[in-house]
Amino acid sequence: MNMAKDRKKAEEAWEKLQKEKAPETEAEAQPKEQQGGEAKEAEQGQAGQEKGGEEQRAALEAAVKQRDEYLQLAQRVQADFDNFRRRNSQTRADAYQDGVRETVAALLPVVDKIQPEDFAVVELSSFQLISMRQSPEIAVVTNVTPNHLDHHKDMQEYIDAKKNILLHQNAFSRTVLNAGNAVTASFAPEVRGDCWMFRRGGPVDRGVWCDGENIYVHGERLMPISQIKIPGWHNVENYMAAIAAVWGDVEPETIRQVAAAFNGVEHRAEFVRELHGVKYYNDSIATSPTRVMSGTLSLFPQKILMIAGGYDKHIPFEPLGPVVCGKVKTLILMGATAQKIEDAVKAAENYKEGAPEILRVENMEQAVAAAAAHAQPGDIVSLSPASAAFDLYPNFEVRGRHYKELVNGLQ
Repeated sequence: MNMAKDRKKAEEAWEKLQKEKAPETEAEAQPKEQQGGEAKEAEQGQAGQEKGGEEQRAALEAAVKQRDEYLQLAQRVQADFDNFRRRNSQTRADAYQDGVRETVAALLPVVDKIQPEDFAVVELSSFQLISMRQSPEIAVVTNVTPNHLDHHKDMQEYIDAKKNILLHQNAFSRTVLNAGNAVTASFAPEVRGDCWMFRRGGPVDRGVWCDGENIYVHGERLMPISQIKIPGWHNVENYMAAIAAVWGDVEPETIRQVAAAFNGVEHRAEFVRELHGVKYYNDSIATSPTRVMSGTLSLFPQKILMIAGGYDKHIPFEPLGPVVCGKVKTLILMGATAQKIEDAVKAAENYKEGAPEILRVENMEQAVAAAAAHAQPGDIVSLSPASAAFDLYPNFEVRGRHYKELVNGLQ
């Protein structure tokens, strides 16, 4: 959206309304000496004036409605822009490792520093993709599941926005799709260039797949999944997507070395500390039920204590309920989505009273305190919100860091 343009429309609509005056009736426009006439003509004129008055009121009401819509639109765009600025305000410095420059930062502030030989690896949201008329040389689509339905009119609009990442590619482009996600796999017929697929659990005709023990590229074994340092099947899928994206540009041995050495990134199932035999993890990036199910709730063999809840993106929580009942011993809820998550858990077929135990808190301080009070040696506590952070925090990074500060402050 063009915020300046939308604001201008709102202002123009308002000015037009302010200047708009009811047109004079024919009788008012005539000199007084010409305002005589028969009573019958006066009655007819009055009826016409009443009809004109009704049309006039309808026009004014329509103008007011249009003004309000434009003002609401301008406010919404301003709010989205403010959120974008907050999310991208903390730019981290360049880090150099093995002679390769890696920048973890907002892209726009460093555009002028990008060199022709550089590769920009960019995660694009549906908000950015929805208006895109260009596509990258290499496009990767991992999973498409319900998200951001507080902004999109329906799920189809969200899917169409995601699809823009590949619609404007050419015959020399590469597209990487998840064959294990029905929506993502359905994009394949619209790929214009080289289409690679990846899948966990079964082979693909062209691309990367794993059989539960090893990863294969075009049917040739590349590496065992045990070589991947960061845990979780979702990370195996992420590695397969990355392998498909860089195959031919990065040597297989380099791919194996990175898998064995990479520790993961902040806020993604990040280990924080162990205290009194309890391990604390930060998974603040898990802003949807799908990410929690495929991430935190797939990592650990025992039931965990989970802190969840946050800003409401109007996405369904029902699929989360049965998984929580099977994987969580204590569920600590906060934020705008707390009630929706609790309802989904209690509606699950495998829910039993007190399993999981459900606690309600008002903020992160109370959540961490409750987790520490209920955890026993050998337990695992994870911040896995299944929701965005905007009800209490500028973004998920600030939320995750606040959680870590509180955990590190426990005695």
